[in-house]
Amino acid sequence: MKEYSDAIDKSLESSQERLSESFSKIAKSHGWPDDVINDIKMSVQRGNISMSYDRGWSNVVSDLEYGNLRKPARAAVRNFTATVKDDLADIISEAGIDMLFERGVFE
Repeated sequence: MKEYSDAIDKSLESSQERLSESFSKIAKSHGWPDDVINDIKMSVQRGNISMSYDRGWSNVVSDLEYGNLRKPARAAVRNFTATVKDDLADIISEAGIDMLFERGVFE
């Protein structure tokens, strides 16, 4: 079981590009500007989903996600976290299948 857990952790931690693409699609559909979207990277570290971006975007990201006095919220981050479970399930399934092939189970 430890090998399976390690394989899943490794797969999740290397899923940055896939998760970032998923977030990008959601953010675009919520009207986020491309320059902000292109700087945001999503990843899984120690079982937690994290979002990284240049500190210069902090106020912009906050205003986009939660709105401000002039503009309503465009909650891409909250929408992403609500829907990311499908991506994570795929990543976990693929990790398990890869591990079985590596161990020669299907030979």
